[in-house]
Amino acid sequence: MTFPSILSSVLALSLVPELQGPPPACPPPPADPAGTLHREASALLDQRQFVKASDLFQQSLDRRREALGPQHELVAEALHNLSYSLSRAGRGKEAVDLARECLEIVELDRHRPSHAVLARRHLAEVAEHAGQFDVAWREIETVVAEAEQQFGLTPLTGEAHEIAGRLACRFQELEIAAEHYRWSSAIYEKYFGVSEPTTAVRPMLALAHVLARQSHWNEAVQVLHRASAWLEAGNLVGHPVWQEVRRLRERSRLRADDH
Repeated sequence: MTFPSILSSVLALSLVPELQGPPPACPPPPADPAGTLHREASALLDQRQFVKASDLFQQSLDRRREALGPQHELVAEALHNLSYSLSRAGRGKEAVDLARECLEIVELDRHRPSHAVLARRHLAEVAEHAGQFDVAWREIETVVAEAEQQFGLTPLTGEAHEIAGRLACRFQELEIAAEHYRWSSAIYEKYFGVSEPTTAVRPMLALAHVLARQSHWNEAVQVLHRASAWLEAGNLVGHPVWQEVRRLRERSRLRADDH
């Protein structure tokens, strides 16, 4: 949506009082024709009432399309929200189709490529949720490359690496999975190590499992030692995640000694 610019102007003094005054106001942006519906649907989404939310998001989408045209950014927003709601309601194929349509609209705006990254990530997520793992993996690999370019090594990029690692494991591509988890671990350590250690160690734990499947026991022990250190620094000794890390570390250490 493009908003008209407000131009400043210098008004010359006039001898005719009727001609003096402020410049004409710019017309306001068009109102959202489905604003109330959208807010009601979002509230239902927060309450996890996905079927009811989907019905309202569909009405919101129909109104926006009719009033604004098929390629408006508010139409893309409605497609995104309806896709998410349908995915959670168990209607995966429809969710994927709508997410793809949303991405096609967002990609038309060349001035905001970051929006396309987010729309593509959503497509990958709903495709994975729908069991379309080949679609999900292909899209998330593109997200990884685009996120690094648009955002750098931020948590969003780390999350994309984490999802890509999970999908690579599903296809038994363990080397690729391990590399994604290494990147995700490095990014998460930087951003979450102190404040959210359970989040920081999540890709480390996944990496350790991948390394164990490859019989790379020594590296697995090193990764788990680092994960344990973050959890202990966060006073999370005894936490279920800490216990899982400890169990896997002991098992990996024993297997490393055997080799």
